[in-house]
Amino acid sequence: MKVHHLNCGAMRPWGAPEGLVCHVLLVETGTGLALVDTGLGLLDRTAPGRRFGPARH
Repeated sequence: MKVHHLNCGAMRPWGAPEGLVCHVLLVETGTGLALVDTGLGLLDRTAPGRRFGPARH
């Protein structure tokens, strides 16, 4: 099994001065591929304003 880290894009929405990056994992198995999007981290889920600022609305 191989795991690849993919940067699928960067965004700079209004109100998020540091920008946002979309990361996903591509997992190669013996029978196929799986694309894994893990979503937001725990810190972002509990306090989205810390990362997204006004862009979360």
